[in-house]
Amino acid sequence: MKKATAILGIDPAWTDAGSSGVALLRRAGKKWKRVAVASSYADFMKRAKLPGPEVHDNTFPGAENLLRAAKNLLNGLPVDLVCVDMPLSLVPITGRRSADNAILAIFGHWKCGTDSPTKKRPGFLAAKIRDQFKSRGFRLATTRMGAGTCPAIIEVYPHTALLSLLHAKERVPYKITKAAHYNPHMGPDAARDCVRSKWRRIGSALGEYISIPSHWEFPSRTSRVRQMKSYEDALDALICAWVGIQYLDGCISAHGGETGAIWTPPLFKLT
Repeated sequence: MKKATAILGIDPAWTDAGSSGVALLRRAGKKWKRVAVASSYADFMKRAKLPGPEVHDNTFPGAENLLRAAKNLLNGLPVDLVCVDMPLSLVPITGRRSADNAILAIFGHWKCGTDSPTKKRPGFLAAKIRDQFKSRGFRLATTRMGAGTCPAIIEVYPHTALLSLLHAKERVPYKITKAAHYNPHMGPDAARDCVRSKWRRIGSALGEYISIPSHWEFPSRTSRVRQMKSYEDALDALICAWVGIQYLDGCISAHGGETGAIWTPPLFKLT
């Protein structure tokens, strides 16, 4: 079986009002190389420098366009694995799934339950992403598929992934829009500084697996919250791609059933 060489991580918005991140990795010896990390679909497509229709930041541009852009950025190499932080299923999603309940049962102690999907959120978008990637050869990986099977599209969850990556004792408070909630006793700047320190820790841990250029722009203390959120979206996509590395290495478990599963690394990294 051919060794997988490229991973596409996507942190998609569940609604048009949300924001999305995209990360592309290529195998480079013992580590993986960060080929591109973008804080929006539009930014990712622009990096590929391909002609085509205008892509709006939060509008899913279609699996074909994303894979075409990725292949161009990879100098002709195809993507082997797609990792998505969104509820995905082989059947219509109308509410909480067995995968969501399994994550809550196992990781609830670490405050890492999932948000409950509904018929409208993410609704048709989840089916669209699943079907479009399936039409291009990427099967949705459920408990019926073994880790490492490619090409495939897998559902991942950054919060449980960070428990493993950071050996965290509970859910990592790294969302910038929740900075005041995490630290109600602090002023806005100090609260955001706490979140930024978590980003640095996450980036350092990811650097053990992924070659991340030192010039990757880190938002300053004076950056607007919107700029910080853009960085966070890109970081989430990179975390999704890191889960893909664990999937390819077999250091992962599928939680759910035969119609859908959330792939999560073990609570502690395997050595």
